[in-house]
Amino acid sequence: MTRRIRTLVLGIALLASMLAGAPAASALSCGDTVTTNTTLAGNLSCSGTALVIGADGIIIDLGGFSISGDGTGSGIFDGAGHSGFTVRNGRIRNFEFGVYLVGPATGVAFRTIEDLRIRDNTDAGIRLENAREVIVQRVRVWRNGTAANSTGEGLDIIGSLSLQVRDSVFFNNLQNGVRVNQGEEVILIGNVMRDNAVAGIDYANATDSFAKDNRIVRNQAGVFFSDSSGHTLVTNSIRHNTVGVIVTNPPAGISRLNRFEGNGISRNGEGMLFEDPATNDTIVVGNTIRRNGADGIRVLDGKVVFEDNRAAANGGSGLALLGGVQDVNGNVAVSNVGWGIFVGAATVTGASNVATGNGAGDCNQPGLC
Repeated sequence: MTRRIRTLVLGIALLASMLAGAPAASALSCGDTVTTNTTLAGNLSCSGTALVIGADGIIIDLGGFSISGDGTGSGIFDGAGHSGFTVRNGRIRNFEFGVYLVGPATGVAFRTIEDLRIRDNTDAGIRLENAREVIVQRVRVWRNGTAANSTGEGLDIIGSLSLQVRDSVFFNNLQNGVRVNQGEEVILIGNVMRDNAVAGIDYANATDSFAKDNRIVRNQAGVFFSDSSGHTLVTNSIRHNTVGVIVTNPPAGISRLNRFEGNGISRNGEGMLFEDPATNDTIVVGNTIRRNGADGIRVLDGKVVFEDNRAAANGGSGLALLGGVQDVNGNVAVSNVGWGIFVGAATVTGASNVATGNGAGDCNQPGLC
């Protein structure tokens, strides 16, 4: 975890203590620009944008009430880069964007979105665009992306820096649970991304992020990488997706310096799929990859280090190394329907692997096992 990310975590804790007070109840109207601490006194039903952030350091507490729209505008909008504000405690539905923050803050940036239920927005539940130092916590975001041309993201992060997303659920969105598009230093901890039509987490031209202890279940892809580098995924549970993790081959760009460590990748169609020839300096270490319908790990190209992984009871091979240049050491492949470790057209180095009880054979390259 980088120094900047550690600073973000400490700053968020400080901000939480500063904003502990409860604002007084207020009767807001649709389209209001809010400049003081305010608690919503009742439900709002609006056409266009409901509430606009108008000052630094304020709290908008929805008081458990709902803000609903007609499919246009935003439930909560900040287009001026205000800093230090909090939006919390209510329901937002049926806008274009539930919460939409645009632009970097000019001062102390820390902003908080928490304890919200955000659903049925025509484009995205939450969009953070060119923003920095935002924390999203304890939100439930679902069924976003009802418009034919929408992005359909639960949380859409575009060109943003130093964000933290914790203890939240993103489900049943038209495309991705969380999309990190040209984002940097995004922390995802303890979240659930399930039943999204494309990916649980989509990294697209993103860098230097960290994901830990997330449950990523029943998406088309659990975690999708395209032209994205420097990410660390640790102890996530990635289950029942069409493919658990895919590093795809984009028209341009490169995915490198990614690290997958200690993840449980099970009962997907394919466990892990590496198909980008430009992938290099990537490490896959200490993962448990079991009971996937096809191969546990399938490598078509690129350069990856595989160490101390356990691939067991997969419907294909434990490790199918079909292309590229791979370094394979200390892995265990047992009881797979196909090979334990199968080397095709790849150039493979390594030793001290164990393969036993596999249906098609244990290890087809001498010295590897």
